[in-house]
Amino acid sequence: MSRLLQNTTFLFAIMWLLTSSCDTSGNVDPVFNDHYIKYYGGDGDQEAKDVLVVGDSILILGTSTTGLTKRIYLAKTDLEGNLGWEKTFGSTYSEEVAQDIELIVGGVDAGNFAVLSNVKKNAQDSAAFRLTIVAPDGDSVRSVLFNQLQSQRAKSVTPLSGGDYFLTGNTTDVTINPGLPSDLEDVIAVRLQSDLTVASLDTIGSSSIGSGIKIFEGSGIFYYAGYSDELTPLTGPDVQYESNFTFQSFYPRPPGTPKGYAGNDSDQEQLAFVAKSDLLNNYLAVGTQTISGNSSLYVSLLNGNFTIARENAIQQSTEGVAACASGINFLVVGNKVKAGGNRNIWLAKVNSSLTITLGPIEFGGTNNDDTASAVAELPNGDIIVVGTMSLVNQKKIALIKLKSNGQF
Repeated sequence: MSRLLQNTTFLFAIMWLLTSSCDTSGNVDPVFNDHYIKYYGGDGDQEAKDVLVVGDSILILGTSTTGLTKRIYLAKTDLEGNLGWEKTFGSTYSEEVAQDIELIVGGVDAGNFAVLSNVKKNAQDSAAFRLTIVAPDGDSVRSVLFNQLQSQRAKSVTPLSGGDYFLTGNTTDVTINPGLPSDLEDVIAVRLQSDLTVASLDTIGSSSIGSGIKIFEGSGIFYYAGYSDELTPLTGPDVQYESNFTFQSFYPRPPGTPKGYAGNDSDQEQLAFVAKSDLLNNYLAVGTQTISGNSSLYVSLLNGNFTIARENAIQQSTEGVAACASGINFLVVGNKVKAGGNRNIWLAKVNSSLTITLGPIEFGGTNNDDTASAVAELPNGDIIVVGTMSLVNQKKIALIKLKSNGQF
């Protein structure tokens, strides 16, 4: 199929869906029987955050907003997008925003799911984070609210093989160099035991911009990925800081041994996601490079020991969001920024040379702000993209299922 025909096909499908009435998953027919776009969520707005494929089920994590209340939204569908159940849980009196969902691989809760969220506190720009253990039927088993600092925000949770959990994010309650005007955000790493009690709390670096993004468990070692401007020293009142992707190894707790940083010394690179390929034992780090206010989707390929193999900006005017392994390649999703500031969901496949081999493909309405959240590949090679799409005066979670060639 030619590129023009392919893009026309997708545009027609999107326009048809977005000009339909504001339906949800219960009464929207798929565009095709096996490959489709479906919407999920009830009253209010629902924004997607993550997706997890387990066997013949798809778990979709997001945030549901009704009035001033934000709560965690979790739905389970089959591979055809048919809704099995949907749940909302978390705080009923504050703002609780979904962040990450992972399968628990060891310990007493193996087979359950770890759901991470950030909870707004009463103080301005202050938050805590919550880890909730969720059973396969969607019921909450138990949870813990981590609130030991003035403000802490988590980006991801890593269930460990022994049943513990590593969480990473950042805090504005700086502890390393609190006297420096540059020390505004510190990276934090929290280890919880299987009973959700705190085993350790560590702070990494000192930066004006920085956050932990993901911790991976290796064989007798851990790997950490984040972003920070800590590599630029304070040299005067007018110093300009610029952030980079940062990588470390550590054991048993951070900080550890620097493995390198991705990005240049003059522009801003902020990491959003790191995907692992079990097949080749390598990783793809995905984020955004900003040059003079213009964003480009930036990627870095990491070797199995977390050293950098290569890096590149692969798409201009695009924000990097997430990735997943696809055989010896990686699927990448981002947000393509349009004139006026609205965005489309952007999808492509890249190889180990960081060359685009499939796509790019865009989804979105002409005057809407539609954003990507996550991507996954099914065992048969089909592609799952989860994002947030604007319908009539509401935002809904969209589940897009494509063939392995990127077509419906």
